Amino acid sequence: MEVQRRVGQGTLSEIVGDAGLDVDKFSRTTGFYQAAVANVATLDPKIKAVIQAYVNGVNEFIRGNYRHSVGFKVLGFNAQPTFTIADVLAYSKLVSYSLSANWNAEVKRLSNHLVRNVTGTRLAQLDPMEPQTTTTVISDAAIGDRYANLTASNHRDVPLEAEVARLDAYMATAGASASAAQIKSAFAAMSQNSAKRSNKRSQQQIEEENDIKMDGDANAKSLQSEMYLADLLKMMSVRPQKSGARSVYDRARATLPSFFNSMPGHRKASNNWVLRGNLTETGKPLLCNDPHLDLSIPSIWMVAAINTTDFSVIGSSFPGMPGVPIGHNYHTSWGVTNSGMDVQDLFVMDEVNATSYRHNGVIKSYTFRDEKIKVKGESTVNWPVRESVYGPVVNPIYDESKLTHSLSLRWTSLDLNDSTLQAFYGLMRAQNFADFRNALQYYVAPAQNFIFADTAGDIGYQLPGKMPIRVANHTGTYPVPGDGSFDWVRMAGYWNESLWVQNPPEGFIASANNMIATAKYPLLILNDRDWE
Repeated sequence: MEVQRRVGQGTLSEIVGDAGLDVDKFSRTTGFYQAAVANVATLDPKIKAVIQAYVNGVNEFIRGNYRHSVGFKVLGFNAQPTFTIADVLAYSKLVSYSLSANWNAEVKRLSNHLVRNVTGTRLAQLDPMEPQTTTTVISDAAIGDRYANLTASNHRDVPLEAEVARLDAYMATAGASASAAQIKSAFAAMSQNSAKRSNKRSQQQIEEENDIKMDGDANAKSLQSEMYLADLLKMMSVRPQKSGARSVYDRARATLPSFFNSMPGHRKASNNWVLRGNLTETGKPLLCNDPHLDLSIPSIWMVAAINTTDFSVIGSSFPGMPGVPIGHNYHTSWGVTNSGMDVQDLFVMDEVNATSYRHNGVIKSYTFRDEKIKVKGESTVNWPVRESVYGPVVNPIYDESKLTHSLSLRWTSLDLNDSTLQAFYGLMRAQNFADFRNALQYYVAPAQNFIFADTAGDIGYQLPGKMPIRVANHTGTYPVPGDGSFDWVRMAGYWNESLWVQNPPEGFIASANNMIATAKYPLLILNDRDWE
């Protein structure tokens, strides 16, 4: 839990020195903790009280007779009873990041095109479209005509070659990115007057890194069985790689593989299935779930039983997060696999200078965050982060010498209103399928395949989470112009547009990170070339 919150805050360098700097840079640039702090004020009062009670218990445990494990002794520090609601929310966003692959896929495709001169045609060949005849989680028969009146926005007919050519044409006239030196100078000049959204902790970070190589997924070896402690000890014993090695992003994954690994989040082969009673010996539904998150010591998962005057529930939970994401109570059971829903897009900015950009024909100012990273045994590192209307500019964590234009990240997990934990609060109390669906209306990210069964004999499925509705010709596969012409239109409506099924005609539902539905479901979940 201590490592999790430090990764979320971007304060790992405080305990391991400059070996943790790349992880902190990545976290501060993305803004996990900043988004979490902002989310605290938007929580439902009841849910806020629940999380506060949880962190109060954690802090009281630390204040008591807690015997610090060998990891704390080796690293030379003790856990402090200072856990907050924001720490819980930040970890939730880290989990969401680990299960969201599209951002990295877009960077990889853009990198291959710009750096390696891979053509749009070849990119399309490397990632072919999944055929509509493939086995899907939800059948056409189960969908029926429920979504027949929705306007199609799956953009399946847009070729990747056209998206690459469109961005090339845009970048030929759009303003290029300011240099790191120009950004640093601009920030110094405006730091006294800039409106900053900063974390409420000793904060954030750092300065340069312009000679690093953008190698994407090819350079990061997945070390899924690494222990957190082993990762940290490696970081402390091996000096950070200098120029010519990897980007901040790649080094962060190489130095802390227990949090950053090379496997896209939706390709880890999790599976779940539920059978209706007519297919079981007992005549009752049978539900099974096998989520394939990485193996680690300590484990990502823990078994938890919660008994209150209102409900009793048992299942799998995350250390550091209240609630039971996978489990059952006396009436209902539920399980999840990652849906792979595309909720991340990169927008290529039309930059005027280091402090401003054009959007919808208007010159707008970047918001600057002054991130100060405390480093054990060394001076604090200053790391300016710029944000556009979309979100953080992520160039500094890649090779800026190869990225000619600024890339800004739009991601649902960084949105102000994230009520995901409220969904789990409702799930633990659900007594039927209606309660199940009602609880999941509050779910934001990471979007999951939720399956359901109850003692009354019903089974069901719900795909919850904020799902962007994109403009025509925007598949989410490749970065798009950030001039306003490709901004997300809205989020799909939960009650009338999200995908759900109750008691499908097949009598079962099964998912394994595969394509969820054919074009019978008309909204874009994930572009067909990105399904496993």
